[in-house]
Amino acid sequence: MTQSLRHRWGDPNRLAQKTERECTRGCGTIKVTFHQGGRHWVEFFRDGEKIEGKHTPVCVPVAAEAEHA
Repeated sequence: MTQSLRHRWGDPNRLAQKTERECTRGCGTIKVTFHQGGRHWVEFFRDGEKIEGKHTPVCVPVAAEAEHA
């Protein structure tokens, strides 16, 4: 059975101008929703680096990576 490539976001960590949610599947992706001046946008980060692109990055859980190594 193959595992879905969709993230499962954990509980939100709400701050003054952003909300952070970490993927609970162990892929290390953090979804950050910014709330500034009535505008909202989403960015994704992994290992402190911003993931560039217009779409949500694919979820690659740590267990799946270990099986293919």
